[in-house]
Amino acid sequence: PYQFLQVHESEGSDRPARTTLVINEGLDSFHSLAIAGSAFTDGAYYDYHAVAPILASDGDPSAQLRALSVGDAAGTLRQIYAAVHPGISVDAVDIDAVTMALGDEFFTMPKASGKRYAIDGRVFLSQSRERWDIIHVDAYAHQVYVPAHLASREFFQAAYDHLNKGGVLACNVGALSLDDAVLAAVANTVRSVFEDVRIMLVPGSRNALLVARRERPLVVESLAASNAPSGDLQGDDVGRWRSMLATCAAAEWHEWTPQPAPILCDDQPLLDELLFA
Repeated sequence: PYQFLQVHESEGSDRPARTTLVINEGLDSFHSLAIAGSAFTDGAYYDYHAVAPILASDGDPSAQLRALSVGDAAGTLRQIYAAVHPGISVDAVDIDAVTMALGDEFFTMPKASGKRYAIDGRVFLSQSRERWDIIHVDAYAHQVYVPAHLASREFFQAAYDHLNKGGVLACNVGALSLDDAVLAAVANTVRSVFEDVRIMLVPGSRNALLVARRERPLVVESLAASNAPSGDLQGDDVGRWRSMLATCAAAEWHEWTPQPAPILCDDQPLLDELLFA
């Protein structure tokens, strides 16, 4: 009822088979990805979101954490969590129940346990009384369109209120550089709510990982101290995780301070204008 969904399966002679969930027009983008023989996504931005629990726990492997995935689609994030952080439950929210059904049918790698909700992410937070240690936000339509009600100050305040103290918000934002107008507006808006906001440009992609923490500073140094391998990783995934941790530990995590960029509000959704510009 919401969008046109396609599952693409490709058998490449020079790389493992890939399964993608493509929503609406497609172009070269997709909303979920699975690669045969790996829990990861060959360095796509999904993989980098796996560092969020390390930032939420300051690198404490014994921490008992809960995560929420807003815009879960076919469950790629839960697939990565199952391998890297098998002890963490991940509740999943997506507006379209069919994406979840396609995830069950075609994206068959193990996924983290947790509850699943077919509902708009903003409506879900307005109705829920639960709290999490990590909230991931990766809700897109038409490849690049971020729904304005999932990028406003009011939405980020709702996310803040549903995080435990020290909890981390992790957002996927499409951007090629730190001065991207959409990234600047989203970061400025998150910073108007959260005490500490950092941005890392994901290598080899057009995505930025924006993380923010409630009531505590982000300790990115905990990434370098984190032990690898982790979880239930098998085969080449052990090396992939170790390499990704090293990349994140050495990366520039830009600390965002309030900027002249706009603060996005429900009654002034400027995101469309910035995106078109």
